Amino acid sequence: MSTVPPRRTCGTMDVHRRLLTTNPEYARARAAIENRSLAYRSRGAQALRAGITVIPVVVHVVHNTSQQNISEDQIRSQIDVLNRDFRRLNPDVASVPAVFQPLVADARIEFQLAAVDPQGNATGGITRTQTSAASFTDNDGIKSAATGGANPWPSDRYLNIWTAPRLTSAVGDLLGYAQFPGGAAATDGVVILHSAFGTTGTAAAPFNLGRTTTHEVGHWVNLFHIWGDDGTGCGGSDMVDDTPNQGGSNFGAPAFPHLSCNNGPNGDLFMNYMDYVDDTAMFMFTAGQVVRMQATLDVERSTIGTTRTVLTSPRVPALAQIGAVSRSPDKLDIFVTDRDGAILTAAWEPAFPDWWHGWWSLNGGRAAAAAPVHAVSRSTDKLDAFVIGTDNVVYTAAWEPSFPDWWHGWWQLNGGVAAPGAHVTAVSRSTDKLDVFVVGTDGRVYTAAWEPGFTDWWHGWWPIGDIRVPQDAAVHAISRSADKLDIFVTDVNGVIFTAAWEPAFSDGWHGWWELNGGRAAPGAPVTAVSRSADKLDIFVVGTDGRVYTAAWEPSFPDWWHGWWPIGDIRAPQGAPVHAVSRSTDKLDIFVTDVNGAILTAAWEPSFPDWWHGWWELNGGRAAPGAPVTAVSRSADKLDVFVVGNDARVWTAAWEPSFPDWWHGWWPIGD
Repeated sequence: MSTVPPRRTCGTMDVHRRLLTTNPEYARARAAIENRSLAYRSRGAQALRAGITVIPVVVHVVHNTSQQNISEDQIRSQIDVLNRDFRRLNPDVASVPAVFQPLVADARIEFQLAAVDPQGNATGGITRTQTSAASFTDNDGIKSAATGGANPWPSDRYLNIWTAPRLTSAVGDLLGYAQFPGGAAATDGVVILHSAFGTTGTAAAPFNLGRTTTHEVGHWVNLFHIWGDDGTGCGGSDMVDDTPNQGGSNFGAPAFPHLSCNNGPNGDLFMNYMDYVDDTAMFMFTAGQVVRMQATLDVERSTIGTTRTVLTSPRVPALAQIGAVSRSPDKLDIFVTDRDGAILTAAWEPAFPDWWHGWWSLNGGRAAAAAPVHAVSRSTDKLDAFVIGTDNVVYTAAWEPSFPDWWHGWWQLNGGVAAPGAHVTAVSRSTDKLDVFVVGTDGRVYTAAWEPGFTDWWHGWWPIGDIRVPQDAAVHAISRSADKLDIFVTDVNGVIFTAAWEPAFSDGWHGWWELNGGRAAPGAPVTAVSRSADKLDIFVVGTDGRVYTAAWEPSFPDWWHGWWPIGDIRAPQGAPVHAVSRSTDKLDIFVTDVNGAILTAAWEPSFPDWWHGWWELNGGRAAPGAPVTAVSRSADKLDVFVVGNDARVWTAAWEPSFPDWWHGWWPIGD
């Protein structure tokens, strides 16, 4: 078993002082490193690694008991924490006091378990060593097989992390320790108590959020403790300009402000990762600390990791709808109109080493700021995008791999004129067939169609019936099986209507029918999904702010069943609910509530109590009612997108293999 210290303890400075007094080469190296770091900071040097540094990690699990042989899930949870903390993506960064918020910075460092071992073989980046030692000290015994530990992988290529059954020192139990740059390669790396590693498994409070490893990796990239390690005096320095001087370490979860060293009115920066507070109380690096880390990556650790280009994020209005589509398994394309009206796209495929590619201007297209772009894949690896331009005309553009110049278009879609602020909706009812819907200037719903056999490209526009809807309303369209179409809309009185089309209908569209007496705000968006052939489920936010659903199957003698409320959350009236079927007869829905929390609920036939949820999706926040877009890029995989409070596009992902359900949020661009 391990002994968890009652408060944070770190052996890094003891190791540092020992090496300074016993190893003259280390002392000379450290003096040179500090001189270079000072010169780098004073001249405002531009980092050589201008993008994101991705560092391969090997985790050496050294265990005395089976419990200490921590799971891969626990290890991956720690990698996730490192990536959030070093990229300023941790949700609790919002807890930094307002006066310190301008100091918070993205370190531009990411971590991934090594995929290739030192011999060039495929690896999962984890080694496991059974040891007879019940504990180790900070004398580096865990870093050698000869003393019961595990030998490191080459430290010029990998960040070595050892997890220990127990760590002790002359003053008591330790949570971890690291070696500063400049030490011997054979002992370079980070050691962490197994019960202070990651967020699951054996991780024990108050050190169960992975911040011990964040702290120790901070030392590995040359950060000192924030108080300067002078005991409780006020003369020490962490060699960083923007961290306030403070009198010693802080423990637990201090209340802001905590004053020392005459540093009022704001006091200590105790929420910094390099203080000694509990995991729940530390959540930031400063810009000055990032400069020091980048200086280390440029020189002392220049051989480790790879660099990927920084993707610059567009700025998007708060309630903008993001268009997302999967054009083939495990490929994603997203579309957005920024606050200047530029239409932009980005793409993701597993083969992309740097995650997302983009953002690219989609053929110079322009629309009103935040105008929704609707994208559809009419067959594998073909994309069609639709938007309403600044002249209120519907435009389309297309992409296929055979196009040498990427996107073709924009073309006016048959001169169709939409109402100001209207949304355009597109659907592919079978391979290489497209149907588009929009609200016209007279408040009626119009449609146009395209098939390869049409000699004049697009046919239409035709009005569908004679109902009237608000001019800025969205029409939702779905194909529940090949060549069958169903559309849904909320009219000017808040009544929810549906209409249908099939080739067997000789007289065109059938409907409109009032859908079971459903009511919502006038023009409120209705979302529909087909979870299997010829089954329909629809969702809307009712006049009471709750999410309601209704369902249709051919076996229902009375057509539609419902409406039923799903739980008791509250969303703004008119907020969109996004629904997706990730595999046959499975449903997932998403909404942003009145407080800006992004929530999800799920349904499967095996659930005896119908819907499960709502769950808050990983602490994500957006404007109240902000549209969430979800897509399933392959069976049982989900990706969601939303515009965050910082006007960037954010994403989160779910797969059954994720032990902690959802991964993310990550911004798409910096």
